[in-house]
Amino acid sequence: MKRRAGIIRRDLKRIFRRPAVRRAAAAILFITVLLAIRWYNVLLSGRVETPALYAAETAAGIAVDRAAESVLGGVDDQIIVDSPGGGYKVDAAALSALRETFTETLADILDGQSVIKTRVPLGSLTGNQFLSGKGPRVTAKTYARYMISCETDSSFRSEGINQTMFSVILRVSVECSLLFPEGEKSTVVSDEIILAQRLIPGEVPLAGGS
Repeated sequence: MKRRAGIIRRDLKRIFRRPAVRRAAAAILFITVLLAIRWYNVLLSGRVETPALYAAETAAGIAVDRAAESVLGGVDDQIIVDSPGGGYKVDAAALSALRETFTETLADILDGQSVIKTRVPLGSLTGNQFLSGKGPRVTAKTYARYMISCETDSSFRSEGINQTMFSVILRVSVECSLLFPEGEKSTVVSDEIILAQRLIPGEVPLAGGS
């Protein structure tokens, strides 16, 4: 038995020494790898989009929070300043510089989130409802790109009796675009960050009498 196995191994080595056989084996291996990749993509088709988009939204939301913590701490006194004529005004130059710094910081953080990893249960790839969500998880990678939009705005709102709250707000929008085999899909994450606030008191109105 051992002698027969040795003869088989020797014959196989002799066969694979031939250049034509080696080229054919390499071609077969290459085609097999391509078919495996294609089969893998077909299995993942339609089953990765939702969790991947959710993961991208979560990553973008965390990135906005991190950028805000890094840039916006203690900027209240830089944005709303005393007006020479009394009251308050917005320092436009400081506000513009702050918005630019925040946008650059957010972009740097999102650069590290360009690959979205999604883990899908193997049973979910079979299309069988009884196996869905079961089995070991397969990791799928999706590549994302982000478009950032930052706008500033101010608002006034009534706060108590004859008082007004003056607020300066940064409106952040991050469009997350993910590339799937079926095409590109997008989702948008929006947030509002209060940069500065001032409570403006007014005269307390007198009660009228008859």
